[in-house]
Amino acid sequence: MSDNQSNLSKPFSVSFGLQLLWVTFILGIANTAVNWRPLVGLLPVNKNCSNDLFLFFISLFVFSLSLWLIIKISNGYNWARNVLFLWFILSIIVAIPTIIEMYYYSRLFVFLSSLTLLTQFVSLSLLFSDSSNAWFKAEKNLQKEISS
Repeated sequence: MSDNQSNLSKPFSVSFGLQLLWVTFILGIANTAVNWRPLVGLLPVNKNCSNDLFLFFISLFVFSLSLWLIIKISNGYNWARNVLFLWFILSIIVAIPTIIEMYYYSRLFVFLSSLTLLTQFVSLSLLFSDSSNAWFKAEKNLQKEISS
């Protein structure tokens, strides 16, 4: 499947949903970078590993997985859209207590995190709309034809 062919046939809901995912990706990186010190301070002290190093690897994993999923969704992989939805549910479970805790340290973190969650919600709503569902189904059929 050619990326150009796929991009031309994407409905607005998929294209705009993907643009919002890129916005949340950039917001997440910026939020983590700007609020690094308070975030490290929330971690329990670990004698075997630096909290900075631990947060770095967790952030690297989260942003790498997010980047990979956005690219897969852009290429029409429905399973990636479903995994991203589950990832979003998990992120809410982790983000809400963190947002509450960070309220006293950084209002910017609270604002950016809330904006990111809201933008992700809108993006996923678009990516699971009727027109998006039809596009992902067509892409899946196209991928089956190409691989056969």
